Amino acid sequence: MNIFKKINNFFNKLNVIAFIILMTIITYILNILLASIFLKITNVSPSASYGTIEMSITGLIFPLIISPWTETILFQSFIFYIFSNIKKFNYPIVKLLISTLCFGLFHAIYNPYYAISAFAVGIIFAYSYLLYEKKNSSPIKVTALIHAGNNAIAIFLPIIITKL
Repeated sequence: MNIFKKINNFFNKLNVIAFIILMTIITYILNILLASIFLKITNVSPSASYGTIEMSITGLIFPLIISPWTETILFQSFIFYIFSNIKKFNYPIVKLLISTLCFGLFHAIYNPYYAISAFAVGIIFAYSYLLYEKKNSSPIKVTALIHAGNNAIAIFLPIIITKL
């Protein structure tokens, strides 16, 4: 059995809570690795051009609730639905790549690093959607919760670390 099948079997056997937590952690670690590489190559911190998130209820609603749900519906659910109805594109890998590419390009409005980072975590989001769609088990909810978890860590972990 090849490594991808073993990894897929591992994720497929996890209960939904463990899957969401593990994928959230993986997306955050992936972001840290990409940020480190970006910093090494460009000597510019990726977070320098993000701007600041307003620490208010309104400022938190978008990255923690609205964006994860709307982006999951748009970049996974809608794209997978459209390409499932086009015979020559109805392959999981094709849908995953198109979804991921669209997700990354959408985030290019912030900066090039953000587009690359979004492309990378978009692979995880699209894979999660595919896995739970195949299980017929709330793929939108699972993917949006992973996305929201990643955003929550990105917002709150730096605050917690600076308070220590």
